[in-house]
Amino acid sequence: MSERSPRPVSVAYWIWVLCAALMVLFGLLAVTTSADAIRGRMPGSSGVDTFMWLLRGTGAAWLVFGLALGFLAAPVRAGDPRLRTVTVALSGVFALAAIAAAVIGVVSPLLLAVPILLLVASVLVYREGAREWFGRDRSG
Repeated sequence: MSERSPRPVSVAYWIWVLCAALMVLFGLLAVTTSADAIRGRMPGSSGVDTFMWLLRGTGAAWLVFGLALGFLAAPVRAGDPRLRTVTVALSGVFALAAIAAAVIGVVSPLLLAVPILLLVASVLVYREGAREWFGRDRSG
C-alpha cells in the first residue's frame, strides 16, 4: 500500500470530485431542458431558439469538463505532477468560461460556486506540502 497523500491534496481531490459531480448534474439538466418549458417562461419568443442552443452548448461543456475532471482527480491525488498541471489548467479554463457564461446570462450566478471551488482546489495542490508530494521520487 502506498503512503497517504498530504491533507491539502486530499481536500483538493474531494473538492474536484464534488465539483465534477455537480458539473455533470448541471450539464445533464441543461442539455435535457425542454424548449417548450423555456418558451413558456420567456416573455418574447424571438430569441428562444438561440438561447436554447446556447444553453445546451453550455450544458454539454459543463458535462465534458465534469467528466474530464472526475477522471483526472484520482491520478492527481496519487501524485502525478503532469496531470496536476493539466487538471489545474482545465479548472482555470472552466472557471473563466463559467464566469463569462454568468456575465452573459446563460448560467445563474449561484452556480459560480463551482468554479470558485475549482480554483480553491487548484491552489491547494500547489501549497508547500503538496509540492513536496508531487516532487518525490517514485522509482523505488
